Amino acid sequence: MSNELAKGNLTVEVVSERKDETGMLLASMKTMIEKLREVVADVKTASDNVASGSQQLSAGSTQMSQGTTEQAASAEEASSSLRR
Repeated sequence: MSNELAKGNLTVEVVSERKDETGMLLASMKTMIEKLREVVADVKTASDNVASGSQQLSAGSTQMSQGTTEQAASAEEASSSLRR
C-alpha cells in the first residue's frame, strides 16, 4: 500500500482497526490521502477554469482582430473615395 502511494496512486484505500501506534499512523495516512485527493481535485478545477478563460480570451481576441480588420478596410475605402 505505501509503495502504491509513493508512486502517486491516490486510489489506495487504507483500512485498519488497530488502536496502537501503527493504527494511528495508518489513520493519519488515510487522512493524508483524502486531503491529497481534495488538493488534486481543486487543482484540476482551477486548471479547467484557466483553460476556459484562455479560450474565451482567444475568442475575444479573434473577434477584436476581425473588427479591426473590417474598420481598416472601411477606412481605406473611405479614404479612396475622398481621393477621387
